[in-house]
Amino acid sequence: MDLLKNIVHWFTIFAILIFLFGCTSNENQTVPSPSVAPEFSPSTQQVTKNNTTQTTPNDDQFKTKERDGYVNRNEIGGEGLEVASAFKLHANVSQDGRFVTETSAVGAQLLVVIDKNGNARATAVSLPDDPQPLVFDAASTAKASLWVGGSLGQKDAEMQLGAIEKLSCYPSIYTYFKSNLKQRSLSEMSNLSNSQYMTLMTNCTKEIMKWYYPEEGG
Repeated sequence: MDLLKNIVHWFTIFAILIFLFGCTSNENQTVPSPSVAPEFSPSTQQVTKNNTTQTTPNDDQFKTKERDGYVNRNEIGGEGLEVASAFKLHANVSQDGRFVTETSAVGAQLLVVIDKNGNARATAVSLPDDPQPLVFDAASTAKASLWVGGSLGQKDAEMQLGAIEKLSCYPSIYTYFKSNLKQRSLSEMSNLSNSQYMTLMTNCTKEIMKWYYPEEGG
């Protein structure tokens, strides 16, 4: 059980840490999203002077778009908030919760709201073809905390987010976030000593694992 709790803990904060430490601090530099891995195709191969084939990433995998949205300040606490995207590390959040950032135009992507102390306050999954503003609230954080889809296209990402909402554990984790995100950061909640959070995430992790490793005859 201790091992499973540790897996849940690191699974929860992995995406947060990769935004905080895995990218350059240059705000204007375009950085590939961790969830948008480069794919290779024959059309991107080049022949070097030694007649060896060198493969370069397909530029389409790194297309971005401007995305506006808002942080629901009735549910999300913290001061000096910024939205962290792998394509734009620092997007200021206004007093009324609005922001503009850069997201992937080809695949689903996880984004994080960070406060002035560097603590994660909320998360959300951005879909490439979603015309609506990107919202950070308890519901988006609950779904993003259980997201394992990587860089899925619009249709597959919508299906997975819908499946997350149908998990039997989802109402409990959503209620927990709605009750706590205003007062506490995700960094605090994901501490191993928080038995309530760890129990909720452990239950959800077990349920998600059944998607990938169903019991025989189940």
